[in-house]
Amino acid sequence: MIEGMKRSKAEVRIFRHNDLNHLEELLSSCPPDASKVIAFEGIYSMDGSIGPVREICDLAGRYDAFTYLDEVHSAGLYGRQGAGIAAQQGVADRVSMIQGTLAKSFGLMGGYVTGSSAAVDAVRSYAESFIFSSSLPAHIASAASTSLDIIKAADGLRSELATRVRELRAALAYVGIPIVPGDTQIVPVMIGDAHLTELTGSLLLDVCGIYAQPINYPTVPMGSERLRLTPTPYHDSHRVDDLVNALEALATEMGWREMNSWGARRAN
Repeated sequence: MIEGMKRSKAEVRIFRHNDLNHLEELLSSCPPDASKVIAFEGIYSMDGSIGPVREICDLAGRYDAFTYLDEVHSAGLYGRQGAGIAAQQGVADRVSMIQGTLAKSFGLMGGYVTGSSAAVDAVRSYAESFIFSSSLPAHIASAASTSLDIIKAADGLRSELATRVRELRAALAYVGIPIVPGDTQIVPVMIGDAHLTELTGSLLLDVCGIYAQPINYPTVPMGSERLRLTPTPYHDSHRVDDLVNALEALATEMGWREMNSWGARRAN
């Protein structure tokens, strides 16, 4: 989305995260006849927070704005038949365009955009990164269709995932591992130091055989470095316990459990 904004040469105004009042302030400051696009996410990939899709659609209707929603981290996991956060909030039909990925829930590669015929044709006609690339191979397209059938029927797996998420978040909180509060499958463990984040991830993998993705600048602001945990329905209680025990040991050994989410030592 950011690359699209840069290539569009349009004026970009950034509203504060999930701040509807600030978004409305920016919309109301635009000329009434100006073209306006609100670009946002269903689930934000670094904090795991959920976008207020319904309320943003309300604002878009009030100010005649086009809505562009990224469902990369929510498609397959939320809503009826895994249709995403917009579907869960009952407003999928009110979003102008939705983008997603064929990785993550689909287990493949590539991506997609959905919207009106005119909007999709505009992407086909003007998006350089699409024009100068090859179409998905037939076997990927076929596999995506099969994945979609599996996802639509996977309510049991979605329920298991929700259970694992609650279990992991509760276990981390119980032993005092600092995490970003939330309910989604993205569980950020806040360390606040780039070196310690990278070292913790390496030790988890090399010593414990557990992969946890280190996230450092520029993906997140300096001082908010973290491990991004994403459980699956197949991570049973024993695996959750193994991960939490390993993190507790490493956090104690390296001292980052005594740091706040911005890397500063807590006062005694």
